[in-house]
Amino acid sequence: MTDLNFESYQGELQRMTDLNFESYQSELHEIQQNFSVWGTSKALPTLALGLAGETGEVCEILKRYFREGIEPNEQQLTKELGDIVAYVTLLAIFYNIPLRTIFEVNLAKLTDRKERGVLEGKGNNR
Repeated sequence: MTDLNFESYQGELQRMTDLNFESYQSELHEIQQNFSVWGTSKALPTLALGLAGETGEVCEILKRYFREGIEPNEQQLTKELGDIVAYVTLLAIFYNIPLRTIFEVNLAKLTDRKERGVLEGKGNNR
């Protein structure tokens, strides 16, 4: 597994901005209209638990790496990470938050933490 660093995150985010966040969010919005729970009181818990479940699947892949030394299958990891992105996007749709805004706010937060030397600190408001 490769180590992550802030510069690689910034570079990846720059490449991602070449994608059209609005188009992805719009297409996912169309798809979610077919979910039977959308528009019901079951929508938010379904999204929240779906995100937790998909995150758990990524954790299982990584657990096997750390416990048994089994390298993560890139294709499987890509699919599971894609599912996480989809659930995050659906939650953004639910709360009417543009996906681009989420990425921009997150990058600004991380940039600020890097500049203040607290990237690896503890707590949310460091």
